[in-house]
Amino acid sequence: MAKDLSPNTEADSETLSLCPPLPPTRYHDLDALRAFAMLLGILLHAVLSFNQTPIWPAQDKFQDADFQIINNSIHGFRMQLFFLVSGFFACMMWLKRGTLGLIWHRFKRILLPLFVFSLFIIPALTHMPKLAERKKEAALESTASIWDAAKEGDLDR
Repeated sequence: MAKDLSPNTEADSETLSLCPPLPPTRYHDLDALRAFAMLLGILLHAVLSFNQTPIWPAQDKFQDADFQIINNSIHGFRMQLFFLVSGFFACMMWLKRGTLGLIWHRFKRILLPLFVFSLFIIPALTHMPKLAERKKEAALESTASIWDAAKEGDLDR
């Protein structure tokens, strides 16, 4: 039977020497790196409407190829950086809390909010096209009735 190498189990001294407990420190430099990557994400999404490639729903009329270069250069490393920093913090949390502690923390931080907000978002997204279609039909009917009244010469309708 294989040994459980998670740090919260009773392990022999060899396992503990492989995974020494980490002191509770805050890595402010990695927090700043993560914040910088988030700010680059804001810039990336702001630049998307100025690209010459239509990959964003809103397209600006002042498009330039330089914005595509900015987009590609940010997109080339930003997500990889997030995964690298996330892996580092997940390893720290695993060493501090163990496997079950890591899974429980991720459940509370990711899956629980996803489930709660899905209860509101999914119904809203399924009804949005229906509401938009009803609004479009109502606009067409009102426009048609104005033109019909104008043709008949009865604008008091």
